[in-house]
Amino acid sequence: MQLKPLPTLLLLSLTVSVFAQKPALSIEAIDRWKTIEKEAIAPNGNWVSYELTPNQGDPTLMLYNHSKAESLSFERSHKAAFSADSRFAAFHISPAEDTLKAKKRAKVKDKDLPKDTLSILELGSGRQEKIPRLKRFIMPEKWEGWMAYQLLPAPRDTALPDSIKVKPENKENGSLLVIRNLRTGQQ
Repeated sequence: MQLKPLPTLLLLSLTVSVFAQKPALSIEAIDRWKTIEKEAIAPNGNWVSYELTPNQGDPTLMLYNHSKAESLSFERSHKAAFSADSRFAAFHISPAEDTLKAKKRAKVKDKDLPKDTLSILELGSGRQEKIPRLKRFIMPEKWEGWMAYQLLPAPRDTALPDSIKVKPENKENGSLLVIRNLRTGQQ
C-alpha cells in the first residue's frame, strides 16, 4: 500500500503547528512559581493559613477567613499558628532574603544579621503586635489565650520593659522565655 504524499504532509504540518503554539518554559517563569505549603486550620474552622513559597525569594503568609470570604497577606512571613480559642494567630516575620544575602556577602557576623520578628495578630480586630529578636514560639493546643516565646539574647545596650525582670543572658543562663496572656497582654 502506497501513501500519498499530500495527506502525509498535511498531517505532519498540522502536528508541527499544534506543538509550535506552546511557548517554551523559561527559568524566570519557573522562579515565579509558588508552592502552597504549611496549611493550618484554626480550631473553630473559620480561619485557614498557608504559605505561598516561590522557588526563589521570600514566602508570603496567607490567612483566609471563611465566614467573611476575605484574605489577609503578610510578606516575608511563615510558621503561623492559631490560638486554641481561634482569636489569635502568631507567626514569624523574617528579614528579606536579598538583604540577608547582601549582608552575608559583606561578611557581616551572624550576631549582627537582622533577626526574625514575632507577630501576634488578633483575628477579630486585625490589631497586630510585633516583638523583635524572636528565636521560637509555641501556641498550646488546649490553653486558650496563652502562648510562650523565646527571644534571642539582647544586645548589651538594649533595655527590656520594666515588667520583665531577667538575669543577664549568657550561655549559662540561656535566653529569655516569655509566657504571655494573649487577652490581657500580661507577660
